[in-house]
Amino acid sequence: MAPVDDSGGGRAPADRLAADPLLHAVAESPLQALLLVEVEPFRIEYANAACSELLGLEPTAWRTMSLAAMFARVHEDERAALAERFARRQRSENVPDRFRTRFRRPDGRVRWIDGVLRPLELDGRRLVLGAFLDITSHLEAGAAIEASEARYRLLFEEMNDAAFLADAETGFLLDANKKAEELMGRPRSELVGLHQRYLHPPAEAERYREKFRDHVAHGHARDFDGEIVRPDGSRRPVAISAAIFEQAGRRYNLGIFRDLTESRRQEAERLRFHERMLQAQKRESLGLLAGGIAHDFNNLLQAMLGSADLLRLDVPPGSPTLELVDQIRVAAREAAGLVRQLLNYAGRGQATLRDVELNELVRDMAELLRVSVPRTVTLELAPAGTPAPVRADPTQVRQVLLNLVVNAAEAVGERRGRVRLATGECPAGTEPHEGTSSVWIERPPPGPCVFLDVQDDGCGMDADTRTRIFDPFFSTKAQGRGLGLAVVQGIVRAHGAGLELHSEPGCGTTVRVHFPRATHAAPLRPSQAAPPEAYRGSGLVLVVDDEEAPRMVARAMLERLGFATLDAADGEHAIEEFRRSSDRLAAVVLDLTMPGTGGDRVLAELRLIRPDVPVVMVSGYEEPALRDGLRPDVFVHKPFVLEDLVEALRHVRPRG
Repeated sequence: MAPVDDSGGGRAPADRLAADPLLHAVAESPLQALLLVEVEPFRIEYANAACSELLGLEPTAWRTMSLAAMFARVHEDERAALAERFARRQRSENVPDRFRTRFRRPDGRVRWIDGVLRPLELDGRRLVLGAFLDITSHLEAGAAIEASEARYRLLFEEMNDAAFLADAETGFLLDANKKAEELMGRPRSELVGLHQRYLHPPAEAERYREKFRDHVAHGHARDFDGEIVRPDGSRRPVAISAAIFEQAGRRYNLGIFRDLTESRRQEAERLRFHERMLQAQKRESLGLLAGGIAHDFNNLLQAMLGSADLLRLDVPPGSPTLELVDQIRVAAREAAGLVRQLLNYAGRGQATLRDVELNELVRDMAELLRVSVPRTVTLELAPAGTPAPVRADPTQVRQVLLNLVVNAAEAVGERRGRVRLATGECPAGTEPHEGTSSVWIERPPPGPCVFLDVQDDGCGMDADTRTRIFDPFFSTKAQGRGLGLAVVQGIVRAHGAGLELHSEPGCGTTVRVHFPRATHAAPLRPSQAAPPEAYRGSGLVLVVDDEEAPRMVARAMLERLGFATLDAADGEHAIEEFRRSSDRLAAVVLDLTMPGTGGDRVLAELRLIRPDVPVVMVSGYEEPALRDGLRPDVFVHKPFVLEDLVEALRHVRPRG
């Protein structure tokens, strides 16, 4: 406001404003508070209605307000600074015109104002004109915006998922949080300004563009799975949740990307674990079935083989009947071999573990293996150049070698091909590579191992065949029995070894056995024992077996050798008979596996009653580890022949 001249004479400023309609209209504008103050002595000359409203005064109350009362309305935090500014203005010192402060109204409300103080002279008097704007609402709105922005930034940055903000019309990224930087492997500065289609694999750009267009057109939240591509070309699966919103007339697309890499990995691991559990349960069920079948067959074969053995003793040399008996014995022994294969699959085969040199065993089997494969198949032997001692049963390892090599040769078929047999060291804890066609059939033991590889360049296997190839009676060959690889698995399991399979259609197959490494190896071929001499015995022998046929055959064998016999068809009767006759018994022939009171419990009772009576335990299974450290005097594997029984009796030396 320009200085007012004194053309109005001695009239007060308020009277002059009232006399001039235009000047009065300007002064009484409701948009700005005006206050005219005489400096010395202090006196408020004029305050418009907007000023009275701002300060919370009655329309005429300002006329009598003192300088102290005026400053009392200033907020205590700014009161001293504003008083100093006014004092300097009174002294005509050069101070900035503009200032910002707070006034407290009589009702207690605080108002923020922007003010300007301008000096002027009127009728020789020094005056100060103050113009004020109430900016409280503006500041509160700004504070609310800042608080909202802070909350948005906090939520946006601290989200557990990657978040991208894009212009809904153009698709260009406007913002990205820290998780987005981690997910994409790129800093925010590279992401902002990038079109959102470049977040995804280029080959699928059109698909994502269509999703974006549909999403923007419909304007509602969409959830779908997709992939992002990182600068190194790697992809990551993500779950995408996108929403369109509008602010200040502009539409935005907020996309939340959840990284599914770890959850997918865990799900894949869960599925693999579930598959391993199913395979283990299937193998356990098949093992129990195979063990039960083998047990029953062994008892039948014991009757057949034992009876044929005894019959042979009564057939005169040169008789045509002798040839027929020998054919029965050969067929029974072959059947016993099949039963042993079932027992090996069930993990209950008889195994005598010792430290052997795997390289020596492979070389020892070389000639037999070569004649076991067709001439069109080349057998390559590649034993390790360093010692490969393993803890194993040499006979069963030979069976593993033969079964694997024959199976590999059959996979090659009629064309020319190759089977490679190799040994070597393998590190502990070896795992198949993720995403390959390698699978564990049996997990390897902890610690160092020696591997045995049988590799062919045959037709290979698909995933379904890989899961079934070790099942008993499963075969890809029309005439196959399907026991070869099942037996291999049983032997591997009985050895506590590992079994790994790698195969792909058209790329051949590799089967790797991980044997526990031994510290040293004994000679492969121990010295041969002399054949048993003619044997005659005497005394009473108790025969215990729940199956009648093998029980009667065992009695017949013993009686042929000169013994008298008693028998018992179950464990309880065996214990009672032993109590009655223990002082007359020369020995006991005891079956291990019986219903009710089994052979192990019978043996424990016999030892308590009279421990000096020898016990020959027989079973179609391997020799068990009995409780309380009990052991029979000798163990004989079913089905046995007369020579096996003679050898056992010579070992225990029956009383009498």
